[in-house]
Amino acid sequence: TSADVGEGWSFSVVAPARDITDQVMAENSFNDPPPEGYRMLGVDVAIAYSGAGTGSAFDLTTKFVGDGNVQRNGYCGVVPNELDTFADVLSGGSLTGTMCFLVPAPEVTNGVLYVTAGFDTDPIYFATL
Repeated sequence: TSADVGEGWSFSVVAPARDITDQVMAENSFNDPPPEGYRMLGVDVAIAYSGAGTGSAFDLTTKFVGDGNVQRNGYCGVVPNELDTFADVLSGGSLTGTMCFLVPAPEVTNGVLYVTAGFDTDPIYFATL
């Protein structure tokens, strides 16, 4: 389900999270493997902008938290179908793509994303399963 995350942005998780470690490693020979005991978690998302002028998905802060209740890193290298966070989005426009997070292997099947837009908005939580 899409939810308003503030500043004219809406966000939704469009497919269950999954281990994409093998796909990321095959995507680019310069990608570093995850640390021992970690996996690369892919989450397919959709974002839409309805604010004035243009926005960029870079204005959104998206983080993953699993069973360990610790925020996980959102950088995996070159990711297939990666969400383009630098693209300008005009009012009424939308983007889809995959976000990637380095997570401990046991957290691949349990976790949530939380998203904020701007500095004064409360986080909105999204299931990833």
